[in-house]
Amino acid sequence: MIATVVLLLAGALIPSSGAEDGDEGTVAVLFDFGDGRWAWNDVAVPDPANSWCATMDAADALDFDLEYSFSQYGVFLEGVDGVDTPDDFSKYWGLWSWDLHDRVWKASMVGVLDMEVQIGDSVAWRFAAFDEPGPDANPTTRDPWLSFRGGKDVQGVSASPRLPAAADFWSMYMYNGPIDSTLAVADGKVFGISGGIFDWNLFEFKQLPAVFALDIKTGAVLWEYEFQGSGGFEIGSPAYHAGKVFATLSNRSVIALDADSGDLVWQTEVEGEGLSSSPTVAAGKVLTGTGAGKLVALRTADGSVNWTTNVSGWVYFAQPTVHDGIVYIGTDNGTLHAVSLEDGTEVWASELGGRLRGTPLVYDQNIYVIKGIYDGFIAKEGYLFALSMDGNKRWEANIGTTASSPAYVDGKIVV
Repeated sequence: MIATVVLLLAGALIPSSGAEDGDEGTVAVLFDFGDGRWAWNDVAVPDPANSWCATMDAADALDFDLEYSFSQYGVFLEGVDGVDTPDDFSKYWGLWSWDLHDRVWKASMVGVLDMEVQIGDSVAWRFAAFDEPGPDANPTTRDPWLSFRGGKDVQGVSASPRLPAAADFWSMYMYNGPIDSTLAVADGKVFGISGGIFDWNLFEFKQLPAVFALDIKTGAVLWEYEFQGSGGFEIGSPAYHAGKVFATLSNRSVIALDADSGDLVWQTEVEGEGLSSSPTVAAGKVLTGTGAGKLVALRTADGSVNWTTNVSGWVYFAQPTVHDGIVYIGTDNGTLHAVSLEDGTEVWASELGGRLRGTPLVYDQNIYVIKGIYDGFIAKEGYLFALSMDGNKRWEANIGTTASSPAYVDGKIVV
């Protein structure tokens, strides 16, 4: 089987225009809320030409309310659109500037009033802890698709502008077996995993599976990282964060690769069958479910185990969802689990029956998840559940034979 990667002119796959791409006469301002949400706005170079005036103009255009204070040290941004710095300063709104030469966000070493801007500059405000890296959205890819379901909030919806129609931009034949998972798009690159070509008669690979990176504008192969798989399929989707690509593989390994070179940064083997749960990256952790009935949190820096929690059954397909310090994940015995992101302590578990192979969606104080009733490998029935934030069932709806992951769009739950 030959896999083809096709880039369509739709959604997050567009190499979004930005100050770096030459928006004439403007400065790009990014607000990153640290929970998978962000917003851009291009503003004219202000007078005076500093980052604070650009910030005020961008917030006004986006209809964001800013909370801030002045002191002898300058301006302190306390809140953006209702997301405020807590009293313990565990998170705060930090200022970043885009380095056009190194193509990275760099934390500002000067106050916002002293940071001058000119045509083509990009500045960002990110709500995060002191030691967290800069935003994943940047001028090369303004609206990245970071993992199977988007960002760590896994809403399943791109922030990119809608287009009237999709059109082929480029296609690339990979010649390396099927691509059964979702692509990730970030930092001017497209990341994916091919399943390799497996000879079931000889029970060996003719060609090894690989994690790969393509140039977002041309489709050219930038690098490939081959690995020993376990049967010619890779179901988990890659995730991008802070210059690394994370992947859960059929050989039970979680790996981190350098996004620019494809070099292996670390590799950790976890207990259970081959991994099919796509990784979610949040708060310095890589989260995935395993075939041994465990939810695992590895440290993004070195792959060491931060914590491991037992869940009620095999985790198949489902990607962990992170919301307000809680991780939600479903299992193949029909139980939805909520555990602490900090230490893995179980908060609650709700038994819904069937198999929960879709990724949970959290929106507007509701948790949405789909239960599939299977006959062998085929879903014969599907039910959408809405749960309260403490795991109690609000309602359910028969949705036919799907066992997919729900998304929220324009006031509707889409399955």
